[in-house]
Amino acid sequence: MGWTFTSKGRESVREFFEKQWNRETPELSQKILACYATWTTAYMAFEIKTPEKREVVGVVCQLRHVPRAKDGYNFGYKDMDETVGPCEFRCPATILALLTPTTHEYALDWRKRCQERIDKRAKAPSVKAGDWVKFASPITFRGGETLDTLQWVKGSTFKRYYGLYRISNWRENEYQNIGAVAPAA
Repeated sequence: MGWTFTSKGRESVREFFEKQWNRETPELSQKILACYATWTTAYMAFEIKTPEKREVVGVVCQLRHVPRAKDGYNFGYKDMDETVGPCEFRCPATILALLTPTTHEYALDWRKRCQERIDKRAKAPSVKAGDWVKFASPITFRGGETLDTLQWVKGSTFKRYYGLYRISNWRENEYQNIGAVAPAA
């Protein structure tokens, strides 16, 4: 399971993989039904159809973008299907809903981990811009500062009285919304 590096133009990640993987012959049809891609990972529902059977499996691709690659190989991917038990489990519900039933142990475990993450995020408190968020465990930032209460700006951006902070995938942490009033310093 190594990496494949190639040249990728301006097409989307989905368009790139459709050119690579979609096939149509009388004996075999393969196509991407749905794709969700971040900068580092792509999740796909991939349909494989023969005259006897139709199967839709989950595919995960780790992605690497190398915009200034001297050799022209500016895009790399490491693809794996759900049966190898990928460690990435941020697949959205819309893609999970397209997958056909399976009995494969690793695929079932991967689907379970993805669904548990979706369920956890659904139960998390909602937050609007300006609300203060208190994390169950303090977060240590690059400069060595450790904070547990920050004000949400948008996306993964937070602020404290004097600076901006970025917390990737912050909704996967335990937290509570303590409202729009600043806590005592």
